Amino acid sequence: MSFLIDAFEPAFMQRALIGGLIAVIATSLVGTWIVLRGLAFLGDALAHGVIPGVALAVLWGFNPALGAFISALVMSGLVTVVSNRTTVRDDTAIGLLFVGMLALGVTMISKTGSFKTDVTVVLFGDSLGITNSDIRNQIIYTSIVIICTVLLYRPFLALTFNEMKAQTLGMS
Repeated sequence: MSFLIDAFEPAFMQRALIGGLIAVIATSLVGTWIVLRGLAFLGDALAHGVIPGVALAVLWGFNPALGAFISALVMSGLVTVVSNRTTVRDDTAIGLLFVGMLALGVTMISKTGSFKTDVTVVLFGDSLGITNSDIRNQIIYTSIVIICTVLLYRPFLALTFNEMKAQTLGMS
């Protein structure tokens, strides 16, 4: 049994484990609401749709998380615009933008000769490269998720199971 413990002796493995456990807390809270609302495809699409923002942030020397956040906002806005102003259904708009944003991001990464980071790290991450600063940021973001989940539990619950009732109660 010591071989299981020995694997976590190096500091980078401990940070990877801690980072993974913190990520599980945040994603399980958010993921529950996403699945219950039937928005799992949107979550997948947003995860891939942030690639252009991450690529630009890395290229321009900004925080990749900020680039991802801005890209997710842009994609969410575009999904809303496309589904509201055309006859395209929501899931079709999500699918189109999912593929479009992913293709744009991969094209941006592959066309630039000055990209400093391995493409697989941008696309899939590097859990063994987690720093103490990354863990601090993760704790902050996870705390925000926990606080929002606790404070907004009733509106989330009402919107998830009875949107008409939530609107009647002024929760939407």
